Amino acid sequence: QIQAHNNGPWRRLEDRTADWADGYGVVWIIAGPIFDEGDEDEWIGDPGEVPVAIPDALFKIVIRASNDADLPDVLAFIFPHTEKPEDDDWPDLASYLVSVDDIESRAGLDFLTVLTDPVEAFVESIRPTVLWPGGGLSSPSPSPSPVAPPPSGSDIVNINTASLEELDTLPGVGPALAQRIMEGRPYSSVDDLL
Repeated sequence: QIQAHNNGPWRRLEDRTADWADGYGVVWIIAGPIFDEGDEDEWIGDPGEVPVAIPDALFKIVIRASNDADLPDVLAFIFPHTEKPEDDDWPDLASYLVSVDDIESRAGLDFLTVLTDPVEAFVESIRPTVLWPGGGLSSPSPSPSPVAPPPSGSDIVNINTASLEELDTLPGVGPALAQRIMEGRPYSSVDDLL
C-alpha cells in the first residue's frame, strides 16, 4: 500500500475493526486488492526481486453475528488506493461504504458463499450508510424469544427518528434490519413496514 494510505483510512478502519472485535466478541474480515480491468498495472520491486502489482483500490468486508442467526451483519468498504489528499483530510470511513456486490463486481470474486443463495443475495445487496457503534458501546443481543412483551410507555421507540443503536435494541431487530428501517424512512403506518 501507499504509505500515506496505509497510515490514513486503512489504519483507521483497522483500529475500528479491532474495537468491534473487542465489543462484539467476534468479527470476520475479508480483505484484498482490486485491479480494475483496462487499467495498466503498476509494479514495484527492485531488479532481481519478484515484482508486486500495485492495486487500484483495496477492499475490506467486516462480518459479525446478528440477532438473526441466519442473517449476518456486514459492512463492506472500497478504498481508492491514492496518495494523501492535498488538504490533509481523508474522508470519513462511512464515505467508503459499499455493498458486497460492488466489491464482487470490481474484484471478480464471490464472497459469503456459505450462506444460502437467497440470504447471500440479500446481504450482499445492502449498502449501509452508517458504521456500527464502536467496540463496547453495543453488542448483538441474543435472539429474542418468539413472543416479546409489549413495550411500556417509556420504552417506545419512534422508528422515524431513532438512531441505529436505538433500533438495534428492539426485539427481533439487529443492525442489518435497523439499517433497512433507516433507509426506508419515513413511515406513515405499520403497513409501510410490511
